[in-house]
Amino acid sequence: MSSIGVYENPELQKILDDYNSVKAKHGLHTWNITSVSSYNTQLENFHSEILASILSPVGYHDENVLYLHLFIEFLNTHYGFSIACSNYQNSWVDTEVMGRIDIGIFDRVSKKCIIIENKINDAPDMPDQLKRYYESCTGNGYEVDAIIYLSIDGKKKAPNFDGKSFEVTRSVGANFGKENDLINGWLIKCKVKSSTDDGSSFLHQYIKLIKHIDNKGNYTKMSMDFYNFVSDKENLDRIKASAQLLQNLDTFRRDEFQKQIHDYKPFESILALQSYGNRGTLFWSFTRNGNKYKLDVFFIDHITAFVRLWTPDNDGLKGLNSVQELLKELNELEEFEIERPNSPNSMMCKRFHYDQYDSIVLLDKAVLEYVNNLFGKLRNL
Repeated sequence: MSSIGVYENPELQKILDDYNSVKAKHGLHTWNITSVSSYNTQLENFHSEILASILSPVGYHDENVLYLHLFIEFLNTHYGFSIACSNYQNSWVDTEVMGRIDIGIFDRVSKKCIIIENKINDAPDMPDQLKRYYESCTGNGYEVDAIIYLSIDGKKKAPNFDGKSFEVTRSVGANFGKENDLINGWLIKCKVKSSTDDGSSFLHQYIKLIKHIDNKGNYTKMSMDFYNFVSDKENLDRIKASAQLLQNLDTFRRDEFQKQIHDYKPFESILALQSYGNRGTLFWSFTRNGNKYKLDVFFIDHITAFVRLWTPDNDGLKGLNSVQELLKELNELEEFEIERPNSPNSMMCKRFHYDQYDSIVLLDKAVLEYVNNLFGKLRNL
């Protein structure tokens, strides 16, 4: 198999497809009011306190039991429970309670309760943790209606233990894109039914945060998949060879471009630039109205390119004006932009963006055609 052929491997292709999918979604949820600081979101009780504040009938949301009853309906509809909302009319919700339960929902009249074990941040399981929670609640006179083992995507399963406590346990995912995840089955419904802008905004931001965290987890999973793939020496050697080819791609593109330049007049010479990543061509020099001009062509980031016109003799505002005047004579000024508008220089730049072409080959052909046409216009001045 050639070094390029490794990318035909179905295992690697799936990793790359997953990576591109997650990358496309990542920006949709990255910016939210809680993710801008990485500190609080990493604390184990961060999500527990948020969820408890939503579930609490006396929370700042002023929705009474609305969010709590929607949560119970979510459990009944999607996880096979038959919990009566009427048993949760006089409830209190707390964190780190009765044996350090992450989130406990207790009704002081019906003496029923729901336990939520929060694993959104993938905290490790402690020995007999759920069993201890169950026994703590029953020991305090509460009947346990449900134990919810909450992870980010539902793939982390609740540990098994014996008796009735196992029967009331369900593994629930916060975000896996189906109607029975926490976002679609509960949080979005809370957001829709919120009576205040504060409530719907709070829920909207928290939903974005969960999706952001899930994307970060997907990156970790793909890194592990890729790690396992390249652990095979043959695969690693092929990937390294392909990476080397990719690293040299811009130099190759530059060299192919230069081979196809047969007439660069009115410029005096052509030079392959060894500096700046060894990926640029310099055309030196062309004189008009007492000004000398240079033309650079750079191939960058493996997929894009730019053409730059500038004057080395006066790299300030006067030089910029002379470059703009020349481009205006050529009817090309609208094609160019000031390369560094915040620093005095004479550089005007035309960029070629990959998303405007179907392939790198077509982009590079467009660069070659444009530069040849520009030389023709300069010769006709």
